[in-house]
Amino acid sequence: MLVGDNHLVRGSVFILGGPPGVGKSRATVALAEAGATRSDWFGLKVHTPFRTLIVQNENGLYRLKEFAQPNGLALEDYVRVTPPPPYGLCFHRAEFRDQLAAQIESFDPAMVIIAPWSAAVRDDKAREYLETFDALRRVIPAGDAGPASGVVAHTRKPHVGERASGRALLNLLAGSHVLASVPRCVFVLQAPAMR
Repeated sequence: MLVGDNHLVRGSVFILGGPPGVGKSRATVALAEAGATRSDWFGLKVHTPFRTLIVQNENGLYRLKEFAQPNGLALEDYVRVTPPPPYGLCFHRAEFRDQLAAQIESFDPAMVIIAPWSAAVRDDKAREYLETFDALRRVIPAGDAGPASGVVAHTRKPHVGERASGRALLNLLAGSHVLASVPRCVFVLQAPAMR
């Protein structure tokens, strides 16, 4: 168990969703920092220090520099953030999977975060989502000794007058219903005006 009451555990998938600009990237970096320092994350207890690899496709070098040492802490032994790959998160390509698997093996993280999911899938059909999750499982070691797999996902725009809360927030995840059926735990961030 890494975080919470079995919320984030080794070998399981979790989702961190939300609309553009709500702070999903900052939340992933805060989670990585919490893992490095064993401090709480969104009020959930971090049970043991852990390493985090964030495989991301949205933030350029300027933004990554902003995240490089959160709160002035030197975290290079605990946190790695990839620069955006030139062709996106190509889990359908063996070369990409091999390079990522080598990076995971050398760094040995307890958590691997994929951001965003929309850069990993080629369309929003259920079959594509299942195939991408299968490719992810081929890269990230499985079982209780394997890392937790985090997926950062966008939410769709709510319909006029729609105010989702609780489990209904799962329906806001953009794309296939598969995205909400695979993970052990789903967190959906909301801007204060959306509550």
